[in-house]
Amino acid sequence: MVLFLIIANPGTYRIVGDIIGLDGYDDTRSYHRFYLLFIHSIVYVLLIYIVLSIYNPFTSTHKSKLGHNPKIMHNPRIIKN
Repeated sequence: MVLFLIIANPGTYRIVGDIIGLDGYDDTRSYHRFYLLFIHSIVYVLLIYIVLSIYNPFTSTHKSKLGHNPKIMHNPRIIKN
């Protein structure tokens, strides 16, 4: 959430737009808004990828309670013909 708040902030759009020469962020007739949106979406995806590669909450060394239980999955009495 913090990353999104920083990247989606209009102030960040203005700063990046001034740096790369897309200063028409506030102009509704300009395509600079869409270019900045595209740039910020790519930056957001890259940052999320980096964060999830460093800390991935879906990988764990603990056994999941929802893990594979062979007695339940391969019980012939459960399979209906």
